Amino acid sequence: MLALGHNPKPASPGEMGNATQPEGASAQNASTQGSSCLHNQPVIREDLDVVSVRFRVINEPSVPVQSEFPTLLLFNLNTGVDSGGTLMLNLLFWPSNGTALRPCVSAGGTCCLFRLTFWYLPSQHSECDKAKAKVTVSAYLSPCFDDCGTYGQCSLLRRHGYLYAGCSCKAGWGGWSCTDNTKAQSVGTQTLATLLLTLSNLLFLPAIAIAVYRYYLVEASVYIYTMFFSTFYHACDQPGVAVMCIMDYDTLQYCDFLGSVVSIWVTILCMSRVKKILKYVLFVLGILIIAMSLQLDRKGIWNMMGPCLFALVILATAWVVKRCHCYPSSWKRWVFYLLPGITLAFVAIAVYAFMETNDNYYYTHRIWHILVATSVAFLLPPQDKHKKPWAWPQKLICRYQICQNDPSPGWVSSSFISVLVC
Repeated sequence: MLALGHNPKPASPGEMGNATQPEGASAQNASTQGSSCLHNQPVIREDLDVVSVRFRVINEPSVPVQSEFPTLLLFNLNTGVDSGGTLMLNLLFWPSNGTALRPCVSAGGTCCLFRLTFWYLPSQHSECDKAKAKVTVSAYLSPCFDDCGTYGQCSLLRRHGYLYAGCSCKAGWGGWSCTDNTKAQSVGTQTLATLLLTLSNLLFLPAIAIAVYRYYLVEASVYIYTMFFSTFYHACDQPGVAVMCIMDYDTLQYCDFLGSVVSIWVTILCMSRVKKILKYVLFVLGILIIAMSLQLDRKGIWNMMGPCLFALVILATAWVVKRCHCYPSSWKRWVFYLLPGITLAFVAIAVYAFMETNDNYYYTHRIWHILVATSVAFLLPPQDKHKKPWAWPQKLICRYQICQNDPSPGWVSSSFISVLVC
């Protein structure tokens, strides 16, 4: 409730609290006593979005204010869905007769009741009782004040059936609108955190080189995709000034999660050494199911655990049942490659699941990147024995070969045929 008017003697908070009644009673008194005590200015409510409301004064934006009686504007904030919002009041004064207005703010008995009382202070003017002015009122309800500023994000939360809005602050900032810099991080600290999370993805380069060298081109493509989107997702997912977003944040986050899970999926299937046609079919089916699962619940734990467990079942089946003995048979392969790779993978999962918190995220998640990328380099199986390293460029080059068609007995001439060989 907004009250505009003249009051030569400022009232105390207790007196002002008794001056108006709750919304229904105030409206009734305003209508019955409008000419002698209060002037009620009708206001309409426009619901724009969740916890987003605009109030408009009917007939005209400017409200006339007289010193004889206050003018009341009633804002309906008792709908049950306005909790957690911030009411913004913009007032533009148009005084007359050389008058000056000074505002006095007091809150009502409930959190949904607002009242502002204004009184006239004479400035070398004797006719105080006939002072007039106009006030332009702009009122709206928004989820968060100033959209939580540079170091915060406005979020809608639901707990115990109640929907409310609030600011989620970053980089050590706090307060209702993330404006409290008591524990804020410096620009240097923010830049260091960004570099730790982005540059740690370069550890995928050894895994990509090994995959290309051993002719695992599909796996190498997945690792490049993961490294690219993980780097730019973490560059965008930073508070403050050390931020760079090459595309929409939600798109970068989805691609980063998808690349991480798919990298694990294709690596374990590559280790199983199944037939190529079956491996590529599993690649495609797995990627499609993972993409659907991430769309349903992006941060669900089974989005990563499900593909890992299913791929491990395929790996165990291919190693034990099909080959009748554990693959590989060389102890050097186990000691110098498989065991270090498996150890790094389990340590990475332990760090990601049990050690990572909001406070140490910049350091533990960097360790996760390093361990996962390094484990992939150890776990990739060797190339086939009948293939030479770097043999794949020869398959990408086509050439013409001239072949001579030997004539049959009785024929005099012979012909030459140009054949395309790839």
